[in-house]
Amino acid sequence: LLFGAFFGMILRNLARQEKLALRQRTAERALRESEAKYRTLVENIPQRVFHKDRQFRFVAANRGFAEDLGLPMADIIGRDDFELHPQEVAEKYRQSDLSVMTTGQTEAFDELFVGGGKVLTIHTVKTPARDESGAIVGICGIYWDITEQLALQERLKESEARLRAIFDNVQEGIVVADAETRRHVLLNPAFCRMLGYTEAELMALSPPDLHPPETHSRLEAVFRNMALGIHGLVRDLPTRRKDGSVFYAAVSTTAFAFDGKPCFVGVFRDVTEIRQAREALAGSEASLRDAQRIAHIGNWELDLASNKLYWSEETFRIFEIDPQGFGATYDAFLALIHPADRDRVDAAWRQSVERRDLNAYDITHRLLFPDGRVKHVCEHVETHYAEE
Repeated sequence: LLFGAFFGMILRNLARQEKLALRQRTAERALRESEAKYRTLVENIPQRVFHKDRQFRFVAANRGFAEDLGLPMADIIGRDDFELHPQEVAEKYRQSDLSVMTTGQTEAFDELFVGGGKVLTIHTVKTPARDESGAIVGICGIYWDITEQLALQERLKESEARLRAIFDNVQEGIVVADAETRRHVLLNPAFCRMLGYTEAELMALSPPDLHPPETHSRLEAVFRNMALGIHGLVRDLPTRRKDGSVFYAAVSTTAFAFDGKPCFVGVFRDVTEIRQAREALAGSEASLRDAQRIAHIGNWELDLASNKLYWSEETFRIFEIDPQGFGATYDAFLALIHPADRDRVDAAWRQSVERRDLNAYDITHRLLFPDGRVKHVCEHVETHYAEE
């Protein structure tokens, strides 16, 4: 009985030891798997990772860190920065390491990385490494290359500076308004000068404040079109200055996002003088038409390059034809001349074209109408030449 009890105790102890050993093996296997996972993660992330002890010696690093230095891992572990970098660079690294271990605080900064024949700008994050008791036993660091990112940022700044220079110096007035509130959110100096307001005064106004009341329905239609993606040129838009005077503007419109908000932009160009010149020209042309109608004198122009013929209204009346039904060419004009005079008229014209000394002439000829009527007309013709 004693032997049986003793033998049973031994078996139970062996079973317990086997269970403990199995648990230990399972825990060790799980630990190895976990370490392998973390090692795989650390080795394959694009960032560079390193770990230093309190003597600032490297105790661990990932493959990317070794590649940046251009050294095998065996030549890195156990060495410090002074053995791996130029003196000036190593001093900077040492100072930041001391700061982290002294303060116990994580630090992040941009710095130069020199190694492996490369000089990079990197963003580095260093944090204190602690043991189970919380004591600082070294530092852990991670960094990544931001050289290209900084170059892109610099190019973006230069591009923004160029755009700002254009925005501030163009002669056209530029104004941006919030699509929802219709309040001004951005405007350039030319727009301030054009309307006689300060920038602060204009920022307190909205587009309807700058136009006479009778234009507001037209202005609202422009806003509706921009909201629908319909953009274009608004012609001769009456615009009121601070002093109450009104000028006419041609406004190019479009919609875009500004600071993440939908906005409308208008580019204003003062066309008051152009409008006045256009009105004066229209008045002059109207006076010319009246004068020709009263005097029964018409005029015509023939473009030799395109063979296109222009007739004034009175010329059509003299020839008694409908402008809509007339093929305005030189040949069509000749067809209206009396057959007995046609060759003479054509010869006079061709001579004026071919000989500069005979470029002007006067000729009287007849027109023959379908009903048999004959009308006599007198023409004074001048041929003009290009410089070549």
